[in-house]
Amino acid sequence: MFMSLIKHMVFLACLLVFQGSQAQFITLSPQAKVSLLTPEPGQEAISTIYGHSAIRINDPPNDLDVAFDYGIFDFDDPNFTLNFTKGYLRYMVGAREFDRFTNQYIYFGRTIHEQLLDLNQQEKQATFEFLANNALPENRYYFYDYFYDNCATRIRDVFKHVLGDKLVFDETYVTPDDSFRDMVDSLSVYQPWGDFGIDICLGLPMDKKMSPLEYMFLPGYVYKAFNQARIRRDSGYVPLVKQKSVYFQGTPQTLDVGVFTPKFVFWSIFFLLAMITFLGFRKDKVRYWIDIGLFSLSGFLGIFLLFLWFGTDHRAAANNLNLLWAIPFHFPAVLLLIPRKKPAYLGKYFFVVSILMVLLLILWPLIPQGYNAAFFPIIATLGLRAGHLFYHLRK
Repeated sequence: MFMSLIKHMVFLACLLVFQGSQAQFITLSPQAKVSLLTPEPGQEAISTIYGHSAIRINDPPNDLDVAFDYGIFDFDDPNFTLNFTKGYLRYMVGAREFDRFTNQYIYFGRTIHEQLLDLNQQEKQATFEFLANNALPENRYYFYDYFYDNCATRIRDVFKHVLGDKLVFDETYVTPDDSFRDMVDSLSVYQPWGDFGIDICLGLPMDKKMSPLEYMFLPGYVYKAFNQARIRRDSGYVPLVKQKSVYFQGTPQTLDVGVFTPKFVFWSIFFLLAMITFLGFRKDKVRYWIDIGLFSLSGFLGIFLLFLWFGTDHRAAANNLNLLWAIPFHFPAVLLLIPRKKPAYLGKYFFVVSILMVLLLILWPLIPQGYNAAFFPIIATLGLRAGHLFYHLRK
């Protein structure tokens, strides 16, 4: 990453003309073009399933062909892991040679769309200077937000800033009826474990119904919005996109998710523990080690969700209703299962837990937070074992 940053700085220097102590950006020629690049989603990792956006400045007379990308982060950044956990996601904008930018998507066979924008010379120069200034060392960093400030929304906001009220987005490009969670789920078909983790960690803010402007947290919707956007000229409003093309035609990516999906794994655990519970009921025997492990995991998860809510700046992790089943109190409660003599109130605790789990299963459709289907067997397992514990502890 260090060498990549060095190359970025050298390349950025090529965009400058130094005059004494004053640095000015090169003047684009009349042949310069500004376009929006949209690589389609890929399945290489959970982070690539959303696609990407960048802005291309292509000016052959100045031997300039550069992609400005707001989706770069540095693993070597001091305290990267700690800051990432706490929600301080420090991303940056980088200026890279166009071929270097596209090669990574071509390698994985991801289609790259290009939309040539109908900008006049002044607007092209203003766009270029805004981007190049953003990419300077003192300006390039920003704090990333999953839904409101990312590599796609930054592209939208660049043109809103440069073009001002001359740019009009036609809000009919989408029928707003989806939540952020709906859109993430639709893109996570081949990443069930990643989708499962997102649905656990992110709470009610993710279930907000989006406005047309908010759909542009996804690169694919930036592409659609720009297709219908218009820009004011002396003769009236004209389409912002002058020409659409496919720079590279890839093949749609799929991924064999296999049998070990969250639903399969957790339903398998449910049926296994249901059989053990049934045998334990017949023999009037309870295996406390199972419940110590099960409820400890649930309790630790609840503590982690509370940390994400109150101890970090992850706004989407707030108001997480998964705390109704991942209950932080489980961990101290199971410690009371270890001594041979159990306190009398412990049975009442697990009775309340079993009733709560049953209510969650019944009232599932009424819960305002979107639930992953794999949560159902987890909640059923917790309710089953809590009821089994109550049956034995009440004696």
